[in-house]
Amino acid sequence: MFSFLYPYAYMALAAGWLIGIGVLIVCMGALSSTVLGLMMLFGMIRIVPLLTTVNRITASLFSFLVPSLEANIRASFPVKGSVSTDRSILMWHPHGLFCTSHFFHIGTRLTDWPARNVKGVALSVLTWMPFMTELFEYFRAIPSDYTAMKKAIDDGTSISVAPGGMREMLYPESALISRRKGIFRLALETGTPLIPIVSVNEDSLYTLANVPRFLQDWLEPYDLCIPIPTLKSVLTYLGILVAPLPNPIQSVIGPPVSVTRIETPTDADIATLRSRYAEALQTLYKTETGKDLTIR
Repeated sequence: MFSFLYPYAYMALAAGWLIGIGVLIVCMGALSSTVLGLMMLFGMIRIVPLLTTVNRITASLFSFLVPSLEANIRASFPVKGSVSTDRSILMWHPHGLFCTSHFFHIGTRLTDWPARNVKGVALSVLTWMPFMTELFEYFRAIPSDYTAMKKAIDDGTSISVAPGGMREMLYPESALISRRKGIFRLALETGTPLIPIVSVNEDSLYTLANVPRFLQDWLEPYDLCIPIPTLKSVLTYLGILVAPLPNPIQSVIGPPVSVTRIETPTDADIATLRSRYAEALQTLYKTETGKDLTIR
């Protein structure tokens, strides 16, 4: 009676088998991802040993390229000036797309940066990503958390920060510090001098792809933006593998702005220090570039 259905039974059987395999793959994938995520969360899987191994293998296989690459980086990111205080807050301008000069000078030993007792400050939300806490330790970085920064200073370590944040890349020849309070409060509470640093050509290393302005404006209240570099600028940067950058990024260290310790600074104290710092930064920028710097 139902003999006409027999050919379709094989099709149903095959479909059921495929569906079963698919469900099994999804369930196993979800289980594996969960277990892997928990292992990363509790530090059972570490990335630094892998990085160390990769560095050793790379140095061995490409030993003929490593010295020239290091020389290219050193020539591409020269330093002018010196850090004259033992404990200070280094303030980098402009932020640029990836704050490249900040990373090379503070996070690596590939440049002629004059001070090494310093920890770089990176966006706190990065620590939410897998392995990032471990990588922070590897590169001697700390999150942009007030408590973490204050602890580093109290321990006698300098900190290095790009206070303008990533939105600064949208405003050439500008410094976005007019709304900043935390870093100036920290300087006052600890009596730590502020050292302005201008990385000339940092903002021209990468050019941004055109992103609808309304999206950038929508992100402004969150102090964020959409940073997409153009392919041409990325390829220009990758040229450092074979030669120094055509426009080296010179980081100029300015005179420190002295800070008198105030245990509980007021908003007026913060505004006064910010104004003094802005004036020192504008003077340094004008001296090195011949242009005026706008404080936003």
